[in-house]
Amino acid sequence: MYLDKLLYRVARDPALLRAVHASPDGFCPKVERRIRRQLTQVERDILALCALGAHPLFCLKHNPGVWRSRNAMASTSVEITPALQPLLKEASWGQLATLMPDGAPHITQVWLDSDGTHILVNTVASHQKVKNVRRDPRVAINVHDPAQPYRIANIRGKVVEMTPVGADEHIDVLAKKYLGVDQYPFRRRGQQRIVLKIWPERIHTIGLGDDSWHPPATTAGIS
Repeated sequence: MYLDKLLYRVARDPALLRAVHASPDGFCPKVERRIRRQLTQVERDILALCALGAHPLFCLKHNPGVWRSRNAMASTSVEITPALQPLLKEASWGQLATLMPDGAPHITQVWLDSDGTHILVNTVASHQKVKNVRRDPRVAINVHDPAQPYRIANIRGKVVEMTPVGADEHIDVLAKKYLGVDQYPFRRRGQQRIVLKIWPERIHTIGLGDDSWHPPATTAGIS
């Protein structure tokens, strides 16, 4: 059904497709209002090809991921392994990547936590990454041990919940873990904190447990 609607828009409004290239970032304001918030980046690529004269079915053939519906994609998941869980509970360095409205990547340094099922990120409701995941919940996370750089996990998934419940208490817990203080010292008046709950869909690890790749031993100064 979702794919049918996409093809219907392609066939119904060719003028709209030609307008895809009317601005430097690929979308004019009219197009942005009408389709930007409805389409994934892969679908926008398909529409751009259609605007150049390619047939929709040709575009879909060469982008097989579009055949899966959003609901089917959302059902994919993997478990946080016992080897990964300690890394998420430690004061590990984390980077969270989200998608800007034009599809460009946006990355920020974050404190990480886990409830055993989700990866948790505590942030401010007005920050750019929150705006990004409200529009497109897909994210990627890199987490690594600052003391052992080859203890790494790369995670892809979706934000499945954003909640202010318990967020103020949670940031204090993270401040204890990362800063060694009882209360988060950087609070600002008027800011609302929320917790992003991220459902992992793919996890790749290095140096974590028997099931992950371990780098070979190296001579000091030689990789």
